[in-house]
This record gives sequence, structure tokens and C-alpha cells, in this order.
Amino acid sequence: MKKTVVKAAGVTTLTDARYFAARGVDWLGLSLDSSQDDYLNVTAALAIKEWVEGVKIVGEFGWANLEEIDYAIQTLALDAVQVGPFADEEALNKLSESCVLFREVVVEPGMSAGELANAIEEGATLVYATVVNLAKNGMSWSDLAQGNAALTIDELKELCGQYALVLRMDIEPGDLETCLQTLSPWGIEARGGEEE
Repeated sequence: MKKTVVKAAGVTTLTDARYFAARGVDWLGLSLDSSQDDYLNVTAALAIKEWVEGVKIVGEFGWANLEEIDYAIQTLALDAVQVGPFADEEALNKLSESCVLFREVVVEPGMSAGELANAIEEGATLVYATVVNLAKNGMSWSDLAQGNAALTIDELKELCGQYALVLRMDIEPGDLETCLQTLSPWGIEARGGEEE
């Protein structure tokens, strides 16, 4: 079985960053978008970046403008940037010239496999990988396995075979291996949490 890439996302604490780095994740995502709840300012992000080794850093943005993203790329020497689903082709073109680019696509309730494929295809030649966010609207592996989603397992598996997809969805630990063997995604996304 091929190695599945692991991207940690929404990391806001040094504890999570060091945990993920020690576990050998490939990419460590820091939310640098001030409109997000898990926002890290550049100073805090730099402090985390300086403490971890062996992991590539992704600056995660949703609605940020190109100037903010460029500033973060230069200041933090980011390895990659993740943009939201509404990034236009001009922004994707510009960003893809300066760093590795991830793009998030949110799976909406009732979204068909064809609609998801169209969303993934937009800018697909400019991005390194697409983060398919099923979790945002509460879609889990259990929902897919039980047929409680408009999207079927076979349809998602087919898309995983066509594109470099990083899947973000709720998966019970005992179901992770089955999910990975069934879908064979390029990658999966794990999330950081609140520090106690």
C-alpha cells in the first residue's frame, strides 16, 4: 500500500506542533487568516516554526488577500500556502509561482460527484493537492459507509484515483485503516486542538 501523506491543520500550539512533527506528519498547517477562529499571528507562527524540525509548513488562508499571503510567505519562509475555495485563477497563478499550493474545496450537503469533480478541476493544474473538506458540513466516514451522503464511497474513491486529494473528515480511530484502504487518498488531514 502506498504511503498516505498526512497534513496536520489548524495547529495553534507548540504542544500540537511538536507532537505532529514527532509523529512524522508531512505538512504542518498554521492558520494565518485573521478571519478564522484558530488564527495565529505571524509572531506566534514564527515561534512555532522555529521549534519544529522535519516537517514542511503550510500557511492556511481562507479569505486573506494576496498582500497578506505574500507577507506571510516572505516573513515565515513558508513551504506552502493553502487557499480557500473562492480563490480565483489569477490568485492561484500568482501564488503557484512563489510556493507549493494547496486549495480547499468544501463538500456541500447534496453535492454530487460531478459537482465535486468540477470544483476540484478548477485550478487543478496550478495546485499541488486539493483538500476535500467533508467535515465542515458534518460529513463523516461513517456517513459515507452507511450511504447517508449524496456522495458515495465508490465516487469518492474514483476521484481519489484521479487527483491528489487530501481528505478532511471525521473518522473513528478504528475505521482509519479501512478508510485508507478503501479510498486510497493521496493524503488525509488531522486537526490540532485546544491546549488545556
